Amino acid sequence: MPSARSILLQNSKNRLAILRLIVLHLNLKSICKFRFQI
Repeated sequence: MPSARSILLQNSKNRLAILRLIVLHLNLKSICKFRFQI
């Protein structure tokens, strides 16, 4: 059974990965909008 600390570490890693994906998605959206405006 994994320790609580390792579980917390996994959760934080997962959160970072999810945040990165969200940021990438938002960046792509804003880039597309910017291109279409020009």
